[in-house]
Amino acid sequence: MRHLRNFLTSLLLLLLFCSPSFGFSASAVSDFVAACDVSGDGAVNSGDARTLLRVSARLQDLKLTEEAEKLSLICFGDMDGDGAVRSSDARLLLRYAARLAGEEDFKILREEPTAPPTTVPPTTEEPIIVPSGPNDPPSTTDEPTTVPPEATTEPLNTEPPATEPPTTLPGFNPETLEENFLLSPKEDHGLGQAKMAIGKAEYAMMTPEDQSNMRYTPLLNPYIKGTIDYVKKSDRISGQDVYILTSGERIETKDAEYLSSGFVLPSNTVNMEGVQYTREETAIWLKPLWQVPIRVQFHPQKYFNGGENRPYYLSEFTAEYVELTFYHTSEMSGEFVFPQGSVFRSAEWESSGDNLVLRLYLTEKGAFYGYRLEMTEKGYFRFSAKNKSSGPEGKTIVLDAGHGGSDPGGGSNGVYEAGINLKTIQYLKSMLEDAGAKVILTRSDDSDVSLNERVAITRQNHADLFISVHCDTADSTSASGVSVYYYYPFSMPFAGSLQKALVQAYQEKVYAPSDANYTGIDRGVKFYPFQVARVEECPAVLIELGFLTNAAERTILQKDATQKALAEGIFQGISEYFS
Repeated sequence: MRHLRNFLTSLLLLLLFCSPSFGFSASAVSDFVAACDVSGDGAVNSGDARTLLRVSARLQDLKLTEEAEKLSLICFGDMDGDGAVRSSDARLLLRYAARLAGEEDFKILREEPTAPPTTVPPTTEEPIIVPSGPNDPPSTTDEPTTVPPEATTEPLNTEPPATEPPTTLPGFNPETLEENFLLSPKEDHGLGQAKMAIGKAEYAMMTPEDQSNMRYTPLLNPYIKGTIDYVKKSDRISGQDVYILTSGERIETKDAEYLSSGFVLPSNTVNMEGVQYTREETAIWLKPLWQVPIRVQFHPQKYFNGGENRPYYLSEFTAEYVELTFYHTSEMSGEFVFPQGSVFRSAEWESSGDNLVLRLYLTEKGAFYGYRLEMTEKGYFRFSAKNKSSGPEGKTIVLDAGHGGSDPGGGSNGVYEAGINLKTIQYLKSMLEDAGAKVILTRSDDSDVSLNERVAITRQNHADLFISVHCDTADSTSASGVSVYYYYPFSMPFAGSLQKALVQAYQEKVYAPSDANYTGIDRGVKFYPFQVARVEECPAVLIELGFLTNAAERTILQKDATQKALAEGIFQGISEYFS
């Protein structure tokens, strides 16, 4: 009897796939949907395939719905009729769900389904994969800059809608998302054991495995709290104890929880739940099986060595897309639809080896204004990016007066930078507020504020811009001039706008052409991994207004007129950047 039911299952599936015009009664279709609705939410969709995958990997029990228990048409869960529930059944169910997408009679099993069906793009080339599970997971290397010949690329969207939709796109409300129970390396999944690291710091900075020192690189983003990866080995680099991860990165041991015998997790899958759009940002909600490492990079982008063996200078920001690499991930499903006004115009993904790469194409080349990657309380990845807008009005701008309190900063002849920095940003604060911006100061008096606190203030307030103001010092008393530093490549255009405006302010309002420092005022835009500039949420820069070790510059930097003129220059640079 069981084999007969399995035979009927395969036959009906074959007819559904091969004969779109073949007629079935509503009751027959409803019965068949009931039997295939593994999750019991009233629809046959990719969620059922995901559940069946977990069952086949022995990660959960198969619990029949009331309707399924009453049916004798098929052996529940055995989609291909081979007498067992395997990952191949999950693949078949995924394709079956895609075949049913849009067919109204097939969607509704109960009058009030608990969740809407998810439309899955048909695919025959991206199977769901359940790892067979050696005790040690395979190692990975940095992603290639070109697409390997064997990679399969799936376009997810090519044309944005002609009109701007409401705040949240139709059919998606993140408030209604059910809790996603992430898999844990502390529970046995039947795939063996391995050394693992779980991020325990809110933002743990990473360094590349193949780098001889612990210098930070803008090619790596922070390892967010809860992220899980396999540990290849422990090491000590530049006096720091680190774990070397299979994703090709290093994390300091103080920033991670170490599991000497963690349980190997199955290959991750990601479902695109929806896009949430506001005038300020575009947010993408992604549902994973577990919290895998994600690397965020910008391509195509050329860097060069601008000095001090720092190879991350750039002459311009040329990125056409943002690339998110999901490690230990084999499959992504769901559609991306970006409205008019979004910083993104389309998306595509490719599966290559043990990782999956998602490319988000920019609406305008080189136009990117910061992002935020987080894991929500309900277990979803939320990747948000700021949309383009004009003018400082309505913007949240964090101004940071460098040093302060017990740390007066650099100085010479009894003159220190902390007071000059604070006065300059106070002038700037008034100008920005008059223009309609919301301004937040990291310090408003001569107080101690740590570097961690300054960065945290920026992130907590979802700033649109961050500006740290300093004065410079040097061994040479002839060194003079202004410079602006950036870290992430998308901050470079903002740094360039500020540098141009500050040089103009110096040459028009501070120095005369006959002054010795006039011609050397422009020290250029530079890359440097200052902690306060390592902010991915918005363009972030550090300004060196001038040199206190240069007698002439030290004198003018103490004047209120100079501080106001330089504040006006920064304000002009902000206005030009937004325009």
